Amino acid sequence: MLHNNITINKHTEEINTEQENLEIPRKDTIVIGHRGFPDGKYADNSFEAYKNAFENNFDMIEMDLQLCKSGEVVIYHDINIGNKLIRDMNYSELLSNNIKTLTDFFIQMYNNKMKILFDIKGKHDNVVDKILVVCDNFDVDYSNIYISSFNKLIISDLIKRRKMDNNNNNMRNYKIGLISDNNFYYDEINYQLDNLDFISLSFNMLLVSYDDKLMDECNKRKIKIFVWTINKKNPSELLKKIPIDGYISDVKLT
Repeated sequence: MLHNNITINKHTEEINTEQENLEIPRKDTIVIGHRGFPDGKYADNSFEAYKNAFENNFDMIEMDLQLCKSGEVVIYHDINIGNKLIRDMNYSELLSNNIKTLTDFFIQMYNNKMKILFDIKGKHDNVVDKILVVCDNFDVDYSNIYISSFNKLIISDLIKRRKMDNNNNNMRNYKIGLISDNNFYYDEINYQLDNLDFISLSFNMLLVSYDDKLMDECNKRKIKIFVWTINKKNPSELLKKIPIDGYISDVKLT
């Protein structure tokens, strides 16, 4: 069995004790498998977890991407292994940890009906162009690709690249999203909204500091609101009154 992590990590162990399905507050929401759907059986970001998500009718999978030192786009959440950063390790070093590349995924699993949310980790240097080159090599259907990051420099690179593509009539129509667990309000993010297709906000932030003006503006501009991470500790039922478009979830929602 292929694992894309050293072990089934603590995150997977914590969320999968006697899991029960949780209810989707709105039936038109997108349900996104958080690092696939490990379900206590598979490692996060493993191909088995991705397959399990689609087999359990998740609409989309989330996948963590970053660059290693030798230039491959690798699928891994943490920015380090032990005392070494992923960006300082060659891919030959990562192979012993069963870490796969985005190229591996496209060769072994991908079909163009899959909807995928890329969460880009690490530094911004060249990572956007590297990911797009890999996607181009496999003739990816960009209408099914969502690309996001916490790193605002990466978001800026995505926006610049899309503008360049539009000027050159290269229609990579992927969606761009900012991830945040900060308590920002409309006035703090307004300057970015015109360039975003979705915002991915933490569960706790939405509940503690819900901003009507931000939500209203996102609705007017047709910017989707995603929330992370739904699980037994963060049940989706608490968000029934908030207009959520997508749930990044550790559990099945029915």
